[in-house]
Amino acid sequence: MVSCAYVFLFMQMPDLKNDPIDRSKLTQTHLERLLILGSDQSRSFYGAYKNPTPGMFPVANSQLHITTTLNKNIYMGTNFKAYCSASNSALEIAKSLVHSESMKTISHQNFISTNTRDQNCLKQIKQLSIQGHNSEPISAASLVSSGVCTNGNIINLAYRSLISVSGTFHQFAPSKPRVNQQVNMDQAIDFKEIMRIEQVYAIWTERNTKYILVWYFGYLHVFKRQFNNTVWLPVTKIGEEKNNGAIIENYIRRHTNVLKTLDGQIRSLGLKFKISKICNTPGCYNDKMKKTIGDLMVQIGSTEPVRNVPITWAELNSDL
Repeated sequence: MVSCAYVFLFMQMPDLKNDPIDRSKLTQTHLERLLILGSDQSRSFYGAYKNPTPGMFPVANSQLHITTTLNKNIYMGTNFKAYCSASNSALEIAKSLVHSESMKTISHQNFISTNTRDQNCLKQIKQLSIQGHNSEPISAASLVSSGVCTNGNIINLAYRSLISVSGTFHQFAPSKPRVNQQVNMDQAIDFKEIMRIEQVYAIWTERNTKYILVWYFGYLHVFKRQFNNTVWLPVTKIGEEKNNGAIIENYIRRHTNVLKTLDGQIRSLGLKFKISKICNTPGCYNDKMKKTIGDLMVQIGSTEPVRNVPITWAELNSDL
């Protein structure tokens, strides 16, 4: 049978207005992230990386006989490509696409805020911790109101294991081992503060609840919000991204059109596989299935994935 791994390439122009202090961003043409997904029954792969080949998808290993979907153009925002094989599992395909250098990168750095702002925020947290003798976690609300930190800085520091978080909204940041610098996430996160609208890849509604699939600090995550409630809450676990592969793939399959054509093509192969079992001639199954699989791979190679319609802030807030 045929298995596929999926690669999402996100490209975003830097927002220099948000970082007037850090002039290093002037040398960046854009930010790029790769997300690689692959699931086989109970096993799944989820890897998010800084793109080691800017402006390009990973090149498949020719020895693995991998066929990819057609991508004539690369756009700003989220781009998608499927990598399929009749002789390798989805997990094997996914792992083969990870560039050795990309494993060394930290996907969230410079995605929202800059190192300069992060360091100023960390300095403030350390000073307040010393003054309070580390007795109580520092309030995130007070840090943000001081103007030294943003919620984006605080979450970045948590991703880098430089602080630990607790409190009502701790699930917005990774849960890291306790360190001396502790922050109480005591206020909800305003998405407009920490991301741009092009980071939202998909939106759907179920039972008076809105869901979004969004690039959150370099990773694809699912968030939900009850109608007439302004707070978005994470559905997938932040900081445990490696465990989210099958969940993310399932949401993409159910709530976007990006896999619709590809899944239909592979399902048709499964039907032909069942029909071929009635063949009684020795070697008939192998010959027929080889041709059928070959035809399917040609179809996959000529299939151009559907692009999702860009989301707007008005669409996100339409029920408020």
